[in-house]
Amino acid sequence: AAREKATELYTTLRNQCSSVIRSNPHADLFRQKDSLRYRASISYDGVVREIETPLIARYQQRNIDTALTVLTELDLSVSPSSVFKTIEEFNFAARSELVEHQGVTFILDRAHNMAGINSLESSLSETSSDVIFVFTALSDKPWEKMVDKLSTVGEVIITRPQGTSRTDHE
Repeated sequence: AAREKATELYTTLRNQCSSVIRSNPHADLFRQKDSLRYRASISYDGVVREIETPLIARYQQRNIDTALTVLTELDLSVSPSSVFKTIEEFNFAARSELVEHQGVTFILDRAHNMAGINSLESSLSETSSDVIFVFTALSDKPWEKMVDKLSTVGEVIITRPQGTSRTDHE
């Protein structure tokens, strides 16, 4: 039954891709000014829980909402405790990933275009944390604009990738 609903949802989305089928706020993210991590109030299947989340980017609220809306629409039997645990432990390597090493917190993020850089900058501008970026980009990217944007929220150390003709910066 779930597979049939998934196929039906896919067909509907494919035929009406320019319209919103359903938007349901399942997550509210908030954080204190001195923290990189968000706390989240998550609502799923009639249960609301406040959890600590490793997420540092605001756009993750939309991602959580989208995932929980799909679970709800497809009527999949996923327990609220599984949903909350997944969000608490979520990790997407080098995408707004926080790494602790010798008492220092590092953010690994592979934002590779202006939209990604804008999202990262917007999320970090909400916190008072000191941030140092080690930045690299291929020469065909608008790397100077990316560096300018990041420099509004922290110090930027520019490195040059090695190995291809796309790495020659003027």
